Amino acid sequence: MDTWLSYRLSDFILFSERVYWRLFDQINSLVGALLPAVIALGCLLLVGVWSRHRAVQIATALLLAAFWICSACLFLWLYYAPVNWAARYAVPFFLLEAGLILLVGISPQLNRPLARRDARGSAGFVMLVYAVIVHPFTSLMFGRPLGSAEFVGLAPDATALATLGYALMVASNKALWLLLPIPVVALAFSSLTLYTLGTPEAWVIPVALLVTLTTLFSTKPAADATAATPVTRP
Repeated sequence: MDTWLSYRLSDFILFSERVYWRLFDQINSLVGALLPAVIALGCLLLVGVWSRHRAVQIATALLLAAFWICSACLFLWLYYAPVNWAARYAVPFFLLEAGLILLVGISPQLNRPLARRDARGSAGFVMLVYAVIVHPFTSLMFGRPLGSAEFVGLAPDATALATLGYALMVASNKALWLLLPIPVVALAFSSLTLYTLGTPEAWVIPVALLVTLTTLFSTKPAADATAATPVTRP
């Protein structure tokens, strides 16, 4: 027992900060000319979450689920697992999250309608915008090239952050317990990794998690939101 207590988190991370960010440069290079299409698909999430049409809602859930599968198979399995043996054990949970997102997307009883002055929905949309549009530019903010940016659909952290926003916007209280645990745990582990590597981006994830928890505990339940006047959309 004393031997285990003597270990630090840094003893389990056998790669440097430079190697870690190089992984994102490699996966972005792999996607190559298709990267603008991936970014455009991420932007479609911003539109799809506002739709009241069932077909669009299901397509949005399907797109986000595909992002989880893509980040699991491409980033975790092909690139991250060779330098971090624990990454391969996260792959099944990423695939499970994809299935849960699709389940919520196709189940009307697990959705919540957006309403006017919907604080939870607004916070979720801000989180989604951050994940899709702002988060990739943190690479430039912290002195890294844009080639190592984290994009939704390729990078697990960006995809998980987008899922937090998606869940806050569309998931009922019951569905939140399905959608949030895996991205929250994944982001927590990622935050610990970034902190151990000494990268300044380590503070971003805790702030996002704090915003999510604060929103959940400071807003009205989804049942109350359904009683509000719904937003009229074309």
